[in-house]
Amino acid sequence: SNGTVMLTNSTVSGNSSGRNGGGIYAYSRPVILSGSTVSANRSNGDGGGVYSARGATEISNSTISGNTSTGSNADGGGIATISGNVTLTSSTVTNNSSGGNGGGVYSQNSGASPLLTVQNSIIAGNIATGAANDLLPDPTSTLDIDFSLIGDTTGSGVTAATGNGNVLNVAPLLGPLADNGGSSLPDGAVIQTHALLGGSPAFNTGDPSFVSPPNFDQRGT
Repeated sequence: SNGTVMLTNSTVSGNSSGRNGGGIYAYSRPVILSGSTVSANRSNGDGGGVYSARGATEISNSTISGNTSTGSNADGGGIATISGNVTLTSSTVTNNSSGGNGGGVYSQNSGASPLLTVQNSIIAGNIATGAANDLLPDPTSTLDIDFSLIGDTTGSGVTAATGNGNVLNVAPLLGPLADNGGSSLPDGAVIQTHALLGGSPAFNTGDPSFVSPPNFDQRGT
């Protein structure tokens, strides 16, 4: 089918793939995640957590954590996208790793010149064997990044002149993936998230002109 891959208040965890997309694989269709956590998934190709090709990827109020793409050419430990716009809003991408490039987020254009939008989000604490631990946009990507924390800008093209209100090249000081409140699954388990630890540089750095909805973050605060 050609429908949208849409997950709301969900958990995708502990899955594996012999090729691309350890947690989520989508081709020629949009991916929309809201209030969800994608964690501890593994691929033997691109996109340990999420792989999306030829479709837009929209992630809001969500956590992408502890995913792995293995192999020397396996890009995007957390998220790998090919020829599609990427939007991260009020989300956290951390503790992901790739055997290739882009430990957190990897975007390739294949001639599409995608837009990469990151707003009120954290991309930090990821590891890549190749280039760019946290974020590797395609060289032709248009970057729209504001009020976000990027832990390691190496290879990302993000500089102090990029966007507004960003916090760059610092550790975010996040707690472990845990029950920090928020939405529950049908079995009663709370969707896990990363809380900010005391002294985190991410405190009070969101867009001061933000207007709800949403009224709460993924933790329900």
